[in-house]
Amino acid sequence: MDARADIRRYIEENLLTGGTLKDDQELLFTGGAVDSLGVLDLISFLESKFAIFIDLKTHRLKDFDTVD
Repeated sequence: MDARADIRRYIEENLLTGGTLKDDQELLFTGGAVDSLGVLDLISFLESKFAIFIDLKTHRLKDFDTVD
């Protein structure tokens, strides 16, 4: 499975309440589907799943607004 599918699945199973994403360009934060704490949860997932560090000083919430 590819990274985009893993991220999409995580969002749908853990952050959305009873729904699925229309597509990978759906606005998560600015569209109201995920709140700011949900975005932080997503960042934690990304760091853990892909063994990366995301510096919150250099990124904004809008950087995580879509699966793309």
